[in-house]
Amino acid sequence: MIAALDVKREFRERLEATGLWDSLDLTGSQFLDLSSQVFVELVLFDAGVANRVADIAGDIRLSHPDEEIDVVIRARWSVRSVHYAGAAVGLSGGVRMADRYDVVIVSGSVSQRIIVDVTKDAIEQLESRLKAPGVDPSTYRQIVADLVRGYVELHLSHGGTSYWDPVRFPSLDINAAAVQYMIGHQLFKVGV
Repeated sequence: MIAALDVKREFRERLEATGLWDSLDLTGSQFLDLSSQVFVELVLFDAGVANRVADIAGDIRLSHPDEEIDVVIRARWSVRSVHYAGAAVGLSGGVRMADRYDVVIVSGSVSQRIIVDVTKDAIEQLESRLKAPGVDPSTYRQIVADLVRGYVELHLSHGGTSYWDPVRFPSLDINAAAVQYMIGHQLFKVGV
């Protein structure tokens, strides 16, 4: 069985040869020996090079047909902006019982627009936790925008095989349980 250190060396050689090694965030990337396979997680500073890195990963996997090498390639993203976009629209075109927020995230040379729908039960949960009664709409929308930012950042921080790919899945929902989680884990503070 091939060792994770051998796989890492092979990735390094091929990525250096193409000038992509410096695109890796080595603090987040990992090469692990598991019982029946090698697990590789490559974290990129720039989502724009993901396809080139995926091609190299595919070549490495093909060069070891009898080995199980599981590769996850993901990028580091940061939230650039969050804006209220009005009532959420469902897949059927009808209005959902939710507020929609447009979020722009960036990873190196790539910008990605995602939508986050904050459901009615999340809004009610948030309103019940606000300390000041009668919060004006612009202040309230900023509070929800801060919640949305934190929620997106939380999803972007997860790695491994359960990471969220915002390019393939450019939408999220925030429900009451998510609001409780964010508040309970002190990832978001409610108050004005």
